[in-house]
Amino acid sequence: MRSRIFSSRIVLCVVLFCLSVMTVMAQSSGDRLYNQGLELQKTMTVAAQNSAISKFTSAKKLYDSAAKKAQCDQAISVSRNIIKSLGSGTTKSRSTGKTAVTETKVVSVEPTLEVGNESFEIPLDARTLNVSVVTNQDSWDATAASCADGSSFLTVVKSGSGAFEIRVPENQKYMTRQQKVIVSSPAGLTREITVTQTGRRIEIEANKKILKFKEKGGTQKVDLSCNSDYTYADNGDENWYIGSKPEWITVVLTGKRDKSKAEELGSKITGFFKGKSKSDNPDMINSQIAVECSHLIPGTKEAFTGRSGEITVCSGDRTMTIHVSQVGKEATVK
Repeated sequence: MRSRIFSSRIVLCVVLFCLSVMTVMAQSSGDRLYNQGLELQKTMTVAAQNSAISKFTSAKKLYDSAAKKAQCDQAISVSRNIIKSLGSGTTKSRSTGKTAVTETKVVSVEPTLEVGNESFEIPLDARTLNVSVVTNQDSWDATAASCADGSSFLTVVKSGSGAFEIRVPENQKYMTRQQKVIVSSPAGLTREITVTQTGRRIEIEANKKILKFKEKGGTQKVDLSCNSDYTYADNGDENWYIGSKPEWITVVLTGKRDKSKAEELGSKITGFFKGKSKSDNPDMINSQIAVECSHLIPGTKEAFTGRSGEITVCSGDRTMTIHVSQVGKEATVK
């Protein structure tokens, strides 16, 4: 019984191995046919283009990758467009006395360069992007253009005569980044591919998100934590700032070592104290703010009804809201 089970397992392993070998052989045969089609496509005759289409069609049947099949479809489309261009040539006959000789004037064909993708929008994790290239030129090149600050995070590697890879590493930053890849041919044709990669999610936390003040106002302290790697030069290089607040609220950053350094600057704050958070996120940076509420002015409507507003703490494209209210004389609960 055991020997039968063992034999069955061996047979299964052999079958799986054979299937994998057949798949690899099919893919390599498909690449060979595809490359043959590209060579034929460079000859500007109807017969050559029909032969190229035949090669691309056969290669498509062997491929099991959707990207490879789409690459074949695009190549077939280019050959068909070339045939249409060749069809606009003129044909005439002249007699040599015995035999009619047909002369065909073939018009020049415009150079072509097409890419399978013009843009990618991807998450922060590392990945490899495959791009197909179809051209009737003898050669082409793909290079990563530098970002606006001169940096580069993309790597471009050719993966054959009709495709290349864009290798994108993990984005460790909290800022979305973007870079372009330029595909060019000797004829001066260029195509751009834009890669946009999102950054890590910015988190802003507060130990108090609802503040209540009595008629005479007062001061309450709030502990803030933010993991952003943005910095704001006009805000003391803090990684957050106060985006908006009510006029009757003042926000200052308090320091545990020297409270006299706290300074109010309009709707934004200059900070001076930073420390690692005790939260589970090691990138969190702690700050403490003092929220000061002014006294309700006697005789005003707000002195009876009270007032409310919101403080928004911002970093990058993220905001966190702290709700603030102050009760008046008519409030049932004070």
